[in-house]
Amino acid sequence: ELRERLPDNSADYPLGVYSGPAGQQAGVISPDGTKIVTGLTVHDLSGTAPDITGQAPPGGRVMSQSWSPDGSKIVFTDFVQFFGDSLFIMTLPSFGQLSPSVDEVKYDVSDGSGGTIRVPVVGINPSWGTAGIYFDSWVDYTGGDPGCGMGLPCRAQPGLSVVLPGSTPQRFLPNETSARQPNVGRDGRVAFVEYAVNNQLSLMVWDGGQSAGSIFTGYSGAYGDAIQYPSWSPDGSKIVYDESNFVVVVLNGDGSNQTHIGGGSKPSWDPISKAKPPLPWTRPGRLLFSTTTVGGFAQIMRVDPNGAGQTAFLSTPGNYEDRSPRWSPDGSRIVLSRNAPYRGDYVSVMNNDGSGGAILTATSEGSATEPAWSPDGTQIVYVNTLQADGASGLWVMNADGSGKHPLTASSTTNHDGEPAWSPDGRHIAFTRRWDNYGKRFMFVADVDGTNIRLIEGSINCGTYTGCSSVSPAWSPDGSKLAFVTQVGGVQGVTVANLTFDPSLQLSNVALIQANAYSPDWSPDGNAIAFRKTLGNQGGEVWVVNPDGTRPTKILSLPNDASTPDWGVIGNPPPQPTPTSTATATAVATDTPVPTATNTPTPTPSSTPTATGTATATATSTATPTATSTFTVTPTPSPTATAVPMLHIGDLAAGVTVRRTSWSASVTATAHSTSHALVAGVTVSGQWSGGASGTASCVTSRRGICSVTTPRMPLTALSVTFTVTNMTASGYAYDGTTNHDPDTDSNGTAITISR
Repeated sequence: ELRERLPDNSADYPLGVYSGPAGQQAGVISPDGTKIVTGLTVHDLSGTAPDITGQAPPGGRVMSQSWSPDGSKIVFTDFVQFFGDSLFIMTLPSFGQLSPSVDEVKYDVSDGSGGTIRVPVVGINPSWGTAGIYFDSWVDYTGGDPGCGMGLPCRAQPGLSVVLPGSTPQRFLPNETSARQPNVGRDGRVAFVEYAVNNQLSLMVWDGGQSAGSIFTGYSGAYGDAIQYPSWSPDGSKIVYDESNFVVVVLNGDGSNQTHIGGGSKPSWDPISKAKPPLPWTRPGRLLFSTTTVGGFAQIMRVDPNGAGQTAFLSTPGNYEDRSPRWSPDGSRIVLSRNAPYRGDYVSVMNNDGSGGAILTATSEGSATEPAWSPDGTQIVYVNTLQADGASGLWVMNADGSGKHPLTASSTTNHDGEPAWSPDGRHIAFTRRWDNYGKRFMFVADVDGTNIRLIEGSINCGTYTGCSSVSPAWSPDGSKLAFVTQVGGVQGVTVANLTFDPSLQLSNVALIQANAYSPDWSPDGNAIAFRKTLGNQGGEVWVVNPDGTRPTKILSLPNDASTPDWGVIGNPPPQPTPTSTATATAVATDTPVPTATNTPTPTPSSTPTATGTATATATSTATPTATSTFTVTPTPSPTATAVPMLHIGDLAAGVTVRRTSWSASVTATAHSTSHALVAGVTVSGQWSGGASGTASCVTSRRGICSVTTPRMPLTALSVTFTVTNMTASGYAYDGTTNHDPDTDSNGTAITISR
């Protein structure tokens, strides 16, 4: 049983898939989830009923079991001399019977003299659906021939057939010339593998039409076929298959979201457990990256962590090239480097919807690239290359482009680059050329540019000259560092623990993904995004757990992708409210105190709140009575200090289904009035529907926290979590401004279905 352990090691969850040792089939669970068959022995999963074992045929090579839709029979294959592998059916004993019956599947063919003979149905890899038993065979059943060994037509390549017990087999999809290993889903769709020239394989799906469509391709190699033994999930949304007898892979029914979930071979689904563990890439956030367009220019793209919602984020003008996009810490803005014709590279910043763009660096100051935010969003570090001599170094500026100053000295030999600000704001990691043989290593400096030192322990070069450790990326809590290592011809994304005392050291260094580049952490630190380069065949964006498990391709591109950046989802900063400069006129009735010059000084009975110059008319009751008009500057009323408000910026749900129960989790994101992330907020709420009671959590430094229901029975189809309050020192809660950019909730309540 394949299971997934959560990143924090708090629990593990079944994935709903079973796999066998290399080259062997796992046990197959009955449609009602109460039994499992291994060989010809049926085990009761509750442990309350004895095992049932059928009598094996003489061949003794029982393989490829499949349950009938009603769970009363099991079809399997066994070797029969003269005919080869044939189909058999084991019928489970009904009430009053002691043992199951085992019968060979046969049908009638002509004996050539007017009579008939019964011959076995020759085939392998059976899969039982409502329309019959699908299997592959070298026999040409087009005309009902028994095929190989009977002197009748035998196919040069295996094909697919279907048979109802007692009837004549029929060829299925006769145009598929080399099809094997069919698997029929509950909705009648059939997945199978087709072999083509040059060892190419295709995972095909037939949905009832005249032909089948390819949803995924691979190759046959020395260690087995890259695609074999597909199997539909119970709900028909996914297909699991065996990759080269070593790895179990799951993907969507349309071929997307390929994910390695474990080891083993010939996998099968648990028909009851539809486990949906909280996967890292379903968490809040979005990825930004740049890719080359058809015209050959770099453009910014945006995509959800599960591969959905891919959009060209910016309409890049003319021949401009946009690179190195970076979310601001609160997700409200984006900084990037832009190359303009006849102008060179400069740093630009804009709102996260593309509005409010502003140029932060002038080309006269140098060529500015690779910008990165400080953790509080007030500063930006970038690489500045002087045009005069090509010397480069790291510079820092305020988020509005002011206060530019060098962090490291400009040099024509060091070539400092790839800056990354530490989460605590105290350090900046970067890469620097080590020698003239291509080596580059990671360094760190304090934010004032002092105390520059090598990050030790990142790599052991030995005698290799092509040796580097580059592209540093801090985990959100600052305890780990992801980076790219290259030793000889081996390179990829590496993760290590990071400590500063007594010196800057890396420990537990582990390569988690080969041939991978440009790592970046998810906002909650539970996943890492990276890119792969396929040369002339384009590029890919992947996500993986920090321990290297569950690498998942979320995007394929016709051209190479670069510098993925995984940020939180924020709202653009509010537009400033225009300040009024109008002059207000006020009329007041007062009792002025006459002076010798008869210029009354009124005492207003009310203080106007308008700004500007006011004209007041006062009526005097003194003797003599006079009506005087004069100009006063009213004293402004004291302005009360506004209390900052809290609201929900996102609600995200996860589901875990077990054999007899299920639970739901909700991840809440806390926003301030300006939509900045807020740590230390207690989010309180109420469960209703499938569960009851209250729940609360406290947001981390990334403004995120989660609550989970108790285990609920499978009869409970849904549960709702409603946010009732948010509390933090110095803040008040305004639930009317709750929102959810993913639109899976209204920001206040979210309903999760099993």
